[in-house]
Parts: sequence; C-alpha cells; structure tokens
Amino acid sequence: MSNTNSQQTRTEKKALHLSVDLLEKFKALQEEANKKDFGKRVSLGDVAEAVMQFTDTKKVVDSLRKGSLTPQNQVDYIYSKYCAENGKIDFNSFLLKALTGQINVNLDPAALSQAVGS
Repeated sequence: MSNTNSQQTRTEKKALHLSVDLLEKFKALQEEANKKDFGKRVSLGDVAEAVMQFTDTKKVVDSLRKGSLTPQNQVDYIYSKYCAENGKIDFNSFLLKALTGQINVNLDPAALSQAVGS
C-alpha cells in the first residue's frame, strides 16, 4: 500500500502560479516541440522537466536565495558579520559608524553567498 501512496504522491498535480510572460515562454517552447509529424504531444509539464534537466540547479538556488534578501536582511548580515569580527556593538552605533565612513560596509558577492548559505 505504501508503494501506491508514494506513486500517487509523485504523480499528484498541483497548481503552479506563473507570470504571463513566463507562461508564454513555456508555451512557445511547447509549440516548437510539437511541430513534428510523429510522436505524442509534448505537454507543458514535459517542457518544465526538460528545462530542469538542462539547468544548473545550484546556480538557480543561489540566485533565488540572493534575490530573496531584502535590504534589511543585507544590513542585518553586514551587522552580524561586523560584530563577529570586531566584537559586539549596538546596532545604532554600527549604523552611525557605517554612515560616517568609519567602517567599510561594502557587501561583495562572495559574502552575500555566505549570507544565504551557499
């Protein structure tokens, strides 16, 4: 019985909300793939699976993580990194030092990758 349940879970369909532009891109790929004389019709799911096969998922995950950071998240990361390297100071003192140029708060891409767990 557990095999049946796990098989049902794998094939279970769920709604996916996409932007109109992205959906149009997937449909264009689908239409192009279906311009053929033989073979079964290619579904949007087939297109999505094919795209995933040719995608570097680690880069996708890193990009999504970086894109999910708000400016406040970035400030919090810089503050916590500063405190770890230089000793704890209160947040307002940190902001004052950062705004007056007493400390360098440039966030390089490598540091941002660390912030999101890459």
